Amino acid sequence: MTTSPAIGPIKGPVIGVDFSGAKQDKNTWMATGVLTPNGLHINDIRSLSRADLLDALRSAAHGPEPSVASLDFPFSVPQPFAKVLAGNPRHMADVWAAVTNMTMEHFIALRDDFVIEHGELRRECDLSHGEAFSVLHKANPNMLPMTLRGMQMLHHLQAPDIRILCQDQPGPSRLTVLECMPGATLKGLRLPYKAYKNGRRRDELRHRILDGLTHATPVPIANPNGISAQCMETHDALDAVVAALTSAAYITNPKAVSTPPNEDIHRLEGWIYHIQPPPP
Repeated sequence: MTTSPAIGPIKGPVIGVDFSGAKQDKNTWMATGVLTPNGLHINDIRSLSRADLLDALRSAAHGPEPSVASLDFPFSVPQPFAKVLAGNPRHMADVWAAVTNMTMEHFIALRDDFVIEHGELRRECDLSHGEAFSVLHKANPNMLPMTLRGMQMLHHLQAPDIRILCQDQPGPSRLTVLECMPGATLKGLRLPYKAYKNGRRRDELRHRILDGLTHATPVPIANPNGISAQCMETHDALDAVVAALTSAAYITNPKAVSTPPNEDIHRLEGWIYHIQPPPP
């Protein structure tokens, strides 16, 4: 999976999502834009329900042009816990199918029993990201709702014209879907990736991030003035924009985006796609 994905020219929407699994279902944000000669032009940033997000992704897959969406939630769980959920799963879709009707209470109970014996294991792809919590982490932040509800959404998103990586191999599709972590992309761009959400310096750090995104490599944000108010007001909007920039980088220069080795573990556990630091 180290070669450039054969996804063809992207003229359709470039999408980034900051996903929430919260019971209230009001903190998911989506940024959409288009690639221009000056970079990624963000046309819209909005909060929406998880059901509306699923509809929006399906609509993108049926649009006139191919598109790419980067979603900020874990696409799967560590292999030992995947076996608890799905018996002997071969890939992520087996896990999604096993949990599609699972209640949050049952998922938490299975997690609690597992963690007592094994601890909060991390996925293979998480190990190279010091800032990545285990998807089994339960407090500050609680990763369980976004993990379960994200996997349930992916189960319903599957379609012949949609490629969800690493479940599917890169190739021609109407919609390519990536797992991302905005903090990892910000770190790769050498921009602040901590304390910009709730820290005392959050306003200063968000200003620095927005300024840095206008000069980002391989693709900058083309209209920072049009998005600054929303991104300064809520970090969820900012994270959605950074996720969209990850999609844009994957389109314009896939070598700038971290891609997984061709190993079965990543087809089961997933991979965090993010903009990598430029070579020295």
